[in-house]
Amino acid sequence: MKKNILTLIVCFLPLFTYAGVKEQKKTCFFDNNELQVGETISIKDPILESRATLAYRKQGYTQEQIDEILRTEDWTTYVLVCTNTFVSSSNHTTDSSNVAAMLEYGDPVLVPLHHQVDWIDKLKKQSL
Repeated sequence: MKKNILTLIVCFLPLFTYAGVKEQKKTCFFDNNELQVGETISIKDPILESRATLAYRKQGYTQEQIDEILRTEDWTTYVLVCTNTFVSSSNHTTDSSNVAAMLEYGDPVLVPLHHQVDWIDKLKKQSL
């Protein structure tokens, strides 16, 4: 009898524990695009493309050459990655034996790739 009760507790304990855990969201959205955590999206900036086109025209490039340059340049395109965020857990205790018990998942967000963070921040500050 004790073995049966112990088996029931072991089998159903994860279900009761899971019920108290906030479900982790796994997607970000940009316009109508849904991205899973870890996926990236490339976003062309029409203003930067227009400025680049004018600059290349002044240097004597043909429109065909300009189009080819813009296809390979990354400074007119933002690359954002859907990534998890973390927030302080509202129900952790300092004596918890669970790793990262003080953290829980927040909503995923889009962030620039590491090498674009300062550049995008500078562009945003210039446009204010």
